[in-house]
Amino acid sequence: MLLIADSCYTGAMLRGAGEFSLSEAREQALLKSLAKKKRTVITSGANEPVLDGGGGNHSIFARALLEGLGAIEDPVFSADELFVRNLRPRVSGNAQQEPRPRTGLTPS
Repeated sequence: MLLIADSCYTGAMLRGAGEFSLSEAREQALLKSLAKKKRTVITSGANEPVLDGGGGNHSIFARALLEGLGAIEDPVFSADELFVRNLRPRVSGNAQQEPRPRTGLTPS
């Protein structure tokens, strides 16, 4: 399950297929990840105000999310890949806010 939140102070809650080819190592990493029940939350910032604008008709975070999803060429990807390759650099590099990821395993 992946939850993405674009709102001020959302980082505070972090406290406390058709045919395609993947490299063998990447495929194994994704399969390991899929084998575990977990929840991932990506927030638009930490415990701080975040921009409502800056992304055209969207917030800077929403624009980065849309562009990031469009830039991923692989038909299968992880939330970590989306965050590290696309969200963090596009948001932190252009605003005074820092998006945050948090992944936790859920009980079986």
